[in-house]
Amino acid sequence: CQDPLTGLANEAYLRTRVRELYRSAEETVPAAFDHHLVVVALDPTLDPWRRAARLIVLGHELNRFFTRGESVCLASRARIAVVARDEPALRTEIDELRSGIGWEHGAAVWSVPLPATHREASALLDGLGRPPREE
Repeated sequence: CQDPLTGLANEAYLRTRVRELYRSAEETVPAAFDHHLVVVALDPTLDPWRRAARLIVLGHELNRFFTRGESVCLASRARIAVVARDEPALRTEIDELRSGIGWEHGAAVWSVPLPATHREASALLDGLGRPPREE
C-alpha cells in the first residue's frame, strides 16, 4: 500500500481509508463528515522527472507537516491527498501550506469536505486521479 517512488500511501490505501470512514453506519453521523481531503496538486504539464522529484519532496514535507494521524496519500502522478479531521486549526494549516510548501514547489493547495455518501466520495477520488482538462 505504499508507492515505491514517493514513499506515500498509494491510491488504493486512500480509497480504503475513505471507505472506512463511511462504514460507521451504526453512528448517527458517519465519521466521514468530520473529515476533509486536503489536495496538493502540481502542474501536470511539468516535465515528468521534475514532477516526480517534487512529489517525493512534497510527500516528505507533508508527512512532517501532518502529525495527528492524517493519511497522506498519492492520488495521482500530480496530486497528493491528505485525509484530515476537520478541526479549527485545519484552515490555518491549509493557508500555511499554500504560502509555504505549496508556494515553494509551485503546487496548488485546497480542501474539500468529504461528501454525504461513499458513492459521492468515490466519484470525488476518481476525479482526483484524472488529469485536469487542458483549455
